[in-house]
Amino acid sequence: MKVILKLILVILVLLSVLIWYGNYRFQKMSEAKVKEIYADLPSESGEVITSADLAALPPLMKKYLVDTGLVGQQHINKVQLKQQGRIRMSPEGRWLSFTAEQFYRLDKPAFVWNTTVRVLGIPVIRGVDVYQEGKGQMLIKVMPFFTVVNAQGEEVNSGAHSRYLNEIMWFPQMYLSPQIKFSSVDENLVRARFEDQGIVTVADIEINQDSRLVNFTCDRWYADDQADVTRKWSTPINEWGRLAGLELPLAGHAEWDLGDRTFKYIEIKLTDIKYGD
Repeated sequence: MKVILKLILVILVLLSVLIWYGNYRFQKMSEAKVKEIYADLPSESGEVITSADLAALPPLMKKYLVDTGLVGQQHINKVQLKQQGRIRMSPEGRWLSFTAEQFYRLDKPAFVWNTTVRVLGIPVIRGVDVYQEGKGQMLIKVMPFFTVVNAQGEEVNSGAHSRYLNEIMWFPQMYLSPQIKFSSVDENLVRARFEDQGIVTVADIEINQDSRLVNFTCDRWYADDQADVTRKWSTPINEWGRLAGLELPLAGHAEWDLGDRTFKYIEIKLTDIKYGD
């Protein structure tokens, strides 16, 4: 019996070491990606956003940005935020809690999303989602030395590009970028066209009468069991509040329209955000 207990103890220690080492390597890889997207980042100019910067926007978008508190804020090119929430991989899948850090660049659109799923406090799943210079990559590892997803290619590029446009809601200065063109749809809806590195995403942004961004909808790449397809993707918001001097969407979820049903696959709450250096 003592021999068996010692063997079990040795196995547990070895497994712990492997998990620690796998997480260490994954974290270093993610940090290298962050350094890469910021490699030639220009210094902050110190200039502030004025009402004139909003002049060309549709009235609905202009009012929204004024009400967020954007006017008077400094121009920035760098954003870092933290999230928590839960995620699942299929409509019937189990919900898993996660925490994440995300890093964005504005002048050359890019992001790195680094997420951790813990079971009994142990980081057993690590994921990183990257968009840089029009290229996307999605990498997921379990334990975390077994690669279960390593997706790249035109469809991933397009999906990451759409995600970037969606998440501008957390750094609304980017709505002023010449890469984004707006048109009015109705009193509560504007259409945004975002182009970067030859990739285009067109999305509808819904803003209610209280100047709260309540939904974002676009056609986005979706991978199912049969083929890579495009489906309607939405991110309804259910909580708003003040972070880093701005009124922002703080919590919501993302869902796919699968035709015969809706697949809600992630719930996210923003817990912290930092603009600039």
